[in-house]
Order: sequence, then structure tokens, then C-alpha cells
Amino acid sequence: MNRGPDLRPTIAMVDSQPMIAWERGGAGSLQIAVAAFDGRGWTAEVVTSNEEFNFRPFLAFDGKT
Repeated sequence: MNRGPDLRPTIAMVDSQPMIAWERGGAGSLQIAVAAFDGRGWTAEVVTSNEEFNFRPFLAFDGKT
């Protein structure tokens, strides 16, 4: 599976629900993954390309959803 470590998580609250972003290692690269909690469970997805090195995610929300 070529999964590497999960690193440098960051968290923000969106409408009283947590959202987390982190570096996900794998296949010789680092991707950014994001997970959101909807009150019942978590959904997660990788939001960057597999061929690149993406570092140090940060989450910020302006309150306008």
C-alpha cells in the first residue's frame, strides 16, 4: 500500500463541527488530507496530487458558509 506516516494535524471548528487537515505520507510523496465530522461520523479525502510534496496544511474559515 506504500502508506507513510500521518503528520502535522491542524484543526478548525466549522459550524460547531471539527475539521482536520494533515500531511499524509505515501508512495514517495506527501499529500494533504482533510477529514470532517458531521455529528455521526468522519469523512476523509486526499485533496492534493499523489506526485507532489505538499507540506504543513492550515485551516481557516471566514464564517461565510
